[in-house]
Amino acid sequence: MSGEPALEPLALTVGRLCLPPADDAGGGGASGAGGGGGARLRHQSRVGIAIRAGLFVELIAEGRLTGARWPQAVGYALGAAPLESAGLADSLQRAVAGRPQVRWRRWYSHVETDLVAARTALVESGAWSLAEAGDAGATAGVRASLRAPILDLDPALTQRQADQARDVLLTAQSKRPASGSASAEELALVLLSVGAGLQGRRPRPRAALSVLDQLLPPDEASRRWQSALLPEPGRRGGDRSLPSERTVLRAALRAALEAMRARAGSRLLSG
Repeated sequence: MSGEPALEPLALTVGRLCLPPADDAGGGGASGAGGGGGARLRHQSRVGIAIRAGLFVELIAEGRLTGARWPQAVGYALGAAPLESAGLADSLQRAVAGRPQVRWRRWYSHVETDLVAARTALVESGAWSLAEAGDAGATAGVRASLRAPILDLDPALTQRQADQARDVLLTAQSKRPASGSASAEELALVLLSVGAGLQGRRPRPRAALSVLDQLLPPDEASRRWQSALLPEPGRRGGDRSLPSERTVLRAALRAALEAMRARAGSRLLSG
């Protein structure tokens, strides 16, 4: 998907695409702002899941995470002091290293901290600004800070990327041949943003799951790794080989989309 800011992590792009346009008449904008006061994130539980899944995709692509039934940190020394410059993905890898054999689905249960951290990173990078800085003060608390209306500082870019995501989804649903093959990261961006509610619209995790199965169907290796008869590396009697990146990516995305689907009718935060 072209037009993304240079080096912007996937998880942050997902967060940007889930913010409603400021002039959205569906209730996302700040009251009394006349469309210029920013918008509030909707469907926050699902957006948090999408952001965490984006971090997992980044770690998988960098070879820092593996695991078909549960994530496993690769190349991380448990007990090592965290880097001063550690980013969101680094923190997640450290958390995975400290919680072995926790199934993929459970990693999408408590995602509020990722949502807050991603919003902070987008503000610090200059992609977003807060329309009401007072709501986001250090003493306001997590829930109050996430109610602050957000201004997208490059809405044209966001709209272009959202349109591209919709095109990929519609092409896949119509089973028409795509004009070009999407990378794993581009596919993840489309599925996660659509599943969580692209531009604040209705979350569509079922549609995203269908597209995942179409564009990244389980192969024989995936089925083999998902079999309960095959222990993963790190367990007694486990296979010494590692699942392919495709298998791990599919496991991470499917677990995220299933978690979004299970959140139907629920919200992470009120207001």
